[in-house]
This record gives sequence, C-alpha cells and structure tokens, in this order.
Amino acid sequence: MFKHRVLVVNAQAGGGKAARWLNKKTTKDFIKMQDIDVLLLEEVNALTDAIEQYTQEEKTLWLCAGGDGSYHHLVNTIAQHTTAPIHLCPIPLGTGSDLCRMYDWSDGIEQLETRIISHGRLSDLGCVEWHNREHVTYFLNSLSLGLPAMIGQCASQKYGRARQLKYICASFDLFARHVKTRYMNRDVKQSEDLDNDVFVMMNGQYFGGGMRIAPNAQNDDGLFDIVSVKRLGAIQICRAFPRLLIGRHMTLDFIQHDRSSAFKWPESDIRTVDLDGESYEGRIRQCRLLKQCLTIY
Repeated sequence: MFKHRVLVVNAQAGGGKAARWLNKKTTKDFIKMQDIDVLLLEEVNALTDAIEQYTQEEKTLWLCAGGDGSYHHLVNTIAQHTTAPIHLCPIPLGTGSDLCRMYDWSDGIEQLETRIISHGRLSDLGCVEWHNREHVTYFLNSLSLGLPAMIGQCASQKYGRARQLKYICASFDLFARHVKTRYMNRDVKQSEDLDNDVFVMMNGQYFGGGMRIAPNAQNDDGLFDIVSVKRLGAIQICRAFPRLLIGRHMTLDFIQHDRSSAFKWPESDIRTVDLDGESYEGRIRQCRLLKQCLTIY
C-alpha cells in the first residue's frame, strides 16, 4: 500500500522515553521486518530538511514516536510542503499523548503491527490563519487561549525537567492569572466577549495531559467543540477540577459549549496560543477545520 514507511523519533520526547523505546530489541526487529526508514531527531523543529525527500511521495506512512508536540510539528511541516494526503501513525511516547488517549493506543509492537495494516481513520485538521504571519499553522487536536496556553508555555520554559508533573507545577504557578478572549462564531453570526479562565477549541477529546475537556468531540465530523470556563474562584475551581478531568463537567452552569467549523477573531494584541501543546505568539485572524484530510492509523 505504501511506497515508504518512515519512523520519525523525537529523541527528547518524554524525557528520552522515545529514544529508549527505539533501542529495544523488539522495536529494532519491528523496524527491520516492516522495512521502515528511521529519522532520529534531537530537535523536532529540524524536520524540514529530514523529510523533504519523502514529501513528494503520495504513498508515505509517517510513524511518529513522541508526544502531541511531535505529531504537531510533523504534520504541520508535511502540510506546509505538500498537498498530498497525509497518513500518520502516532506512537505515544511523550509527556501528554492526548491524541492517542482518545483511541486508547499504546506503544506496544503487537498493536502497531495491527494498526499499520488497517484501513486507518479519516480525521479533520485544524488550520490557523494569522494577522502577523505569512504562513498558516496546522494542528491535530487542540487550540487553547488564556490560562491553558499560559500554563503550557510556563510548563515548557520553567518546569520541563518535571516531566509528568510540569503541567501541575505550572498550574499552581499561574493559578491567579486571568485573561479575556473575544471571538466570533461564524456559523451563528454573532460576536461575544468572553471573560474566562479556559477557552479551548477541540478536534479531539483530551488536552493538557489527560483532561477530558471535550467529551463529545469527534475528529471526523467537520466541527470544533468549543469549551470555555467562566472566571471562577479558588474554591469553585477545586470543586470542578475532578469533573473536568473525567469529562463530567458539561452540565455545570459555568461551562459554555459551542460547535462550529470556523471562527474569526478581530485583530488584537499578540497573545500566547497553544496548538497541540506547543506555544506560539501571534494574532489569530481565523481558525477553520479542513474536513477529513488526514488518515490516522
């Protein structure tokens, strides 16, 4: 089916977990048996030159060992350089791996052998257009503004060595900060001023290392699930947090939920935007969903 099978390994993912997985005998045997090319990268941002020889081929299966940030950079780089269909097989070896959590996928070799010969699942792909950037940016799972984006940035910059605990450390660090987000839902033709702690646009169900923030989201229906949480006090947040983790929060009176295929923002100040766990600084013009243009195995 595929002319090439390419395994991209982010050596830094999961504190070196992906690199250790690559050195296992079972992994090496799997790579040899399936005739897979391996790209071991110390920095996932160095993808452009490494994958250039493959992006011209329509029949390339991209296996990616890492976390959500690794999948994000791989798919975003491929989409920037080719219009050919993208075929992705994510292997959860990062800190969060929220994309794989939705499917209950693991890094087991037996499961991988079954997945790569399957027909795959069609998935939508998010596309962000910026006021101050020439190129669009693609994302697979989540876009967040406000406190979640600030936590993601703080976790990477200040608490990277904490690994699984870095998001918890960053959350306590930024607990008292609040943001205001304004957006326009193009489907309902109205503008809203949101004064919220949390504003996320989800293509999948999980973000932030296991929080099931959008329990009803499907990544092949052509619609984002928007979940926003009104500004709360400390006691309210402590009471609500367990329900946010397991996806039983949608009936709470301070939760706002919406669905749409595209959203537009007025030009505003540069803000921190989190895409699949990766931080960007910019002014968003609009975000839209490209329906079923990605196949996930």
